[in-house]
Amino acid sequence: MLNFRSLLFFNLHPRQTVIKNAVWLGLAQVLSKLLKLVLVIVSARLLGPRGFGTFNYVLSIMSVYFIFSDWGINTLIVRDYQQKPDIARYINSGAVLKTILASIGFIVASIGVWVFENQEFRAIGIVLAFYLLFENIREFSATFFRATQKMEKEFLVICVELASTTIIGVGLLFIYQHVLSLAYAYALGAAISVVVGIFVVRRSFAIKWEYDLETVRYFLIQGMPLVLFGLLGFVFFSTDQIILGHFRGTEEVGYYSIASKIVYFAILLPTIVVGALSPYISGRVGDRALMKRIFDKITGGLILLGVATAGLGTTLSFLIPILFGVQYAPAIPLFNILIWVLVSMFPTALLDTILVSHHKQWQDFWATALCAVINLFLALALVRTHGAWGVIVATMVAQSFNFLLTFLLSRKVIYAS
Repeated sequence: MLNFRSLLFFNLHPRQTVIKNAVWLGLAQVLSKLLKLVLVIVSARLLGPRGFGTFNYVLSIMSVYFIFSDWGINTLIVRDYQQKPDIARYINSGAVLKTILASIGFIVASIGVWVFENQEFRAIGIVLAFYLLFENIREFSATFFRATQKMEKEFLVICVELASTTIIGVGLLFIYQHVLSLAYAYALGAAISVVVGIFVVRRSFAIKWEYDLETVRYFLIQGMPLVLFGLLGFVFFSTDQIILGHFRGTEEVGYYSIASKIVYFAILLPTIVVGALSPYISGRVGDRALMKRIFDKITGGLILLGVATAGLGTTLSFLIPILFGVQYAPAIPLFNILIWVLVSMFPTALLDTILVSHHKQWQDFWATALCAVINLFLALALVRTHGAWGVIVATMVAQSFNFLLTFLLSRKVIYAS
């Protein structure tokens, strides 16, 4: 008979392991979203739409410089950990390459910060460059825990980062009420989580600063479609704020950011499901019957979950000015439309994982590339005259098309004779 400790801290059999990982990943996501929501509420109220929009605008631009810092290494490790024989060489090479790429991203960001003419924007950008550097390194420890299906340890690292960021951020914002305070909170929270993550990883795996050229070459080749996929993700989720800020100003970015961040919080639901299933799917890609059941049942379930979440969101949208301040009332109609993008985004998270697990990342990339181009051009065409509404229309059209394409590709892979 299983006791509580065995159920939540040991991998006993596949079904129990998936449930255990889902529980820990769910707890991590819920807690992190709640803490982040607290920080967003405090920062939005104290900084106002213009200040809050400034932070998100600068963060979006600084993230451009770190687009290639992952190079798909995180996804490859989760997928291949179940399949590679010499895993120590694989992990060490990945850690070295990840650190080098993140450092290059930081150097480029430190130079690229001069794209801002505003001195305040530059200062915020420098601090956020440190945040993005630490965050890239921290993500590697989370990837290791996810690959080894030890998500209870990932839970610990995530909690440390979000608790640190929230406590420091709320404290600094109440004292100084400046955008730079929020940037410092993000950077310090990420730095603390890096230290904790390295300590926890080293207790179960002795990472060494050594690499194998053949393995590094494997990462660079196999990761190419994934890093390009990350670039497309940036087009989907970050360029909207850059375009909006450039053509309409940071205040409108503030309204749009509130709506988009609430939608981002809702993504935790498929993240829990897909995150727990990802290593399980990667290890059983040859079981055609199992893949068909996962595709049919979980895809349909995620669509229904997206509909239910969007409906609940529109019902509760009146809470936005109560939580964030009356100055954010213009965000309500934006949110009421944008929230329905979840209907297509929820199942797409699973479909992307299925394609990558079956080594079809290039097909996934080209499908998403087409949708990202549609999103970008529609946003550019509509933002001048319709502002945030134009950006939302572009997002809705592109994400819906992306779901349709990934659904057809995944079905073809799974049901191929």
